Amino acid sequence: MMNTKNIKVSKKFIMTLILIGIMFYFLISVQLGPPKRSSDSIRTSDLVKIKTALNLYATDNKTLYPPVSSICNDIGILSKYLTPRYLDSIPSDPKIANNHPNYRIAVNPERTYYVIKALLDTGKASTSTHDLDGTVMGCSCDDPNYCIDSL
Repeated sequence: MMNTKNIKVSKKFIMTLILIGIMFYFLISVQLGPPKRSSDSIRTSDLVKIKTALNLYATDNKTLYPPVSSICNDIGILSKYLTPRYLDSIPSDPKIANNHPNYRIAVNPERTYYVIKALLDTGKASTSTHDLDGTVMGCSCDDPNYCIDSL
């Protein structure tokens, strides 16, 4: 039969272990930080932001999109039309520093339709947003590319 002194020591030991475990958990979670978003998730989110800005631009400009080329160009071409009124800055691909291609855009000559494109790492967008396929105004939209349009 255990005496009460051993039971008290056991309880203190268990409480100490629990406390150390909780402190260890918080230490690790602070060092790791919140989970990082995948590059593809950032890309699809960026394209939606750009689409929203383009639609706001069209609302203010007689339903016309910016007068950019009807071939697939670097998204930076939108800067003079969308910043700072509709976007603080034009989003760029999260891996552009690693020679990953930047987002692309093409607008039809009538300025009533556009397509924007991003090259995905996984080849499939994990979103319910409509993903175009084929070649649209010079933009290759087949997987692993992700394209959305003005519709």
